[in-house]
Amino acid sequence: MHLGDAFRAQLENFARVHHALQVPEFRTNVDACTYLRQLCAAISLSRLDCRGIELQVLDGVCPIDSEQCWRLGVIVAELVAIAARGSPGRISIELSRRGALIGCRVEDNGIAREEGRELGTRIVDALARELHGAFEQHHRGDGWLSTVVFPAACT
Repeated sequence: MHLGDAFRAQLENFARVHHALQVPEFRTNVDACTYLRQLCAAISLSRLDCRGIELQVLDGVCPIDSEQCWRLGVIVAELVAIAARGSPGRISIELSRRGALIGCRVEDNGIAREEGRELGTRIVDALARELHGAFEQHHRGDGWLSTVVFPAACT
């Protein structure tokens, strides 16, 4: 691939990330798993693949309100950015819905640098509270586990 073509492709992928993280124009129900797979594919192509970091969204279907989905996308993008500052080889995202609760788990298997972690986690915590939910993050010997749980909106 020519250098100009590679640069153009990377810019297009950054644009895809930016587009996915825009506030939705209309409020409707969407499949959050499909949305997160598209968002994460763009993040991978724009920032992670070149560093050898695998980003995986586990299969499933999770219908939620489009505004909640957008906030969840911002949360996931921030958690992925935090994890990618370290040296993970893999970041995985799992989304589930149990009754009226939606849960999202982001796991990585790397050693994250502490710089920027505090600000990033404060942003995620604030977004989780906007969803009337909770955010927790735990360091394990083999990486980090972050969870966000929030009630599904009634639409």
